[in-house]
Amino acid sequence: MQIQNSKIALMDIIISISSLIDLVSPILTGHHKRVTYISLKIAGEMGLPKDIQNDIIIASLLHDSGALSLNERIETLRFEDQHATRHAEMGYRLLKDFPLFKQAARIIRHHHLKWNYGACEFCDMGKIHIGSHIIHLADRVDCLIDTNSNIINQTDDIQSIIKKHSGAVFSPQIVEAFLSVSSKEAFWLDTILNPDTIFRNFDLGYLSMHSDEFMDIAVIYKRIIDFRSKFTSTHSSGVAAVAELLGKIFKIPDESCRLFKAAGYMHDLGKLAIPSEILEKPGKLTKAEINIMKSHTYYLYHILEKVKGFEVINTWSSFHHEHLNGEGYPFRLKEEDLSIGSRILGVADIFTAITEDRPYRKGMEIEQALSVLNSMAKKNQIDADIVNSLINNFDTVNYVRLQSQAEALVEYNAFLKDE
Repeated sequence: MQIQNSKIALMDIIISISSLIDLVSPILTGHHKRVTYISLKIAGEMGLPKDIQNDIIIASLLHDSGALSLNERIETLRFEDQHATRHAEMGYRLLKDFPLFKQAARIIRHHHLKWNYGACEFCDMGKIHIGSHIIHLADRVDCLIDTNSNIINQTDDIQSIIKKHSGAVFSPQIVEAFLSVSSKEAFWLDTILNPDTIFRNFDLGYLSMHSDEFMDIAVIYKRIIDFRSKFTSTHSSGVAAVAELLGKIFKIPDESCRLFKAAGYMHDLGKLAIPSEILEKPGKLTKAEINIMKSHTYYLYHILEKVKGFEVINTWSSFHHEHLNGEGYPFRLKEEDLSIGSRILGVADIFTAITEDRPYRKGMEIEQALSVLNSMAKKNQIDADIVNSLINNFDTVNYVRLQSQAEALVEYNAFLKDE
């Protein structure tokens, strides 16, 4: 089992993360891209070097990654957001441990600092990256835009508000650059209609799917969904560990098993589109709620399909609720459509979900869990060979699940430290 195209454009990956974050609410759709477009136009007007602009791209596309709930995201859209520093700090914590994102994390951490007549040009750690101040202004501009009204009719008011806050809230130098680029109608039309066009001018390079950097990104995907709630804080880690081990039991090459792990980290990202009250409901879901839940893998599939090179790992991640008998969801795929990777992820997800403890219930005992898996295998919902392999190696598989979820809980608690 070999993934042919193992080189992935970093830009595509970051845009996919940004698009996933915007799933939290339709109100937020396109916010990250618009802020990135505005930020880069300002940076270009200021003549900033390409390496700094590259840092600004990553930071602006991910600037609200720390706002993990709908309420937090909606709060960020208010021009005078009194609680903005919390999600900025959470975004920093989410990304700071990964070499590719260290600079972007620092920019995100300070992207809501008011200029305060130059008093906030520096912090305890030294000079604040100019990207933080640029993204602050760009973010506030997008908050002022009404995407349901003609943009040209809004430009004078927006420019006037930004001008009024020059010095106190925004750097005068950045305000001047903004007023210059925003004097063109095309700037505003592109912001609303074609923010993606600016990405053509930038190349962030490529990653091998077999590299440590790619696994770092898979962990970021995992953190974005699992850290959204204490109810889900370790689930993807459990699925990833079980999927990797099942691959090894089946003598699948190590590099593919490692990608099973990455797929496990990514498999529930579509749940960003599902309301928290459904995800965290302690009782049985209603039919209407189940139907909403069934959309999560659809969202994931269509976001990941835009990343060239993700074709195979996307099917592993997104088809984990499909059944061999064609009665799964959302695509109603059948046995012949489901690869070994998709089947392994499906079994790993079910096993982890029924055996893990949740805040509102204990995991199933061994006998009950095995009964559920055997019953689903007999109905040709999940692969019987994979189920039998899991049962034959139950103690090892369950130990790996428990260990990975214990480590993930430590990671989650560290993320929330001092909250």
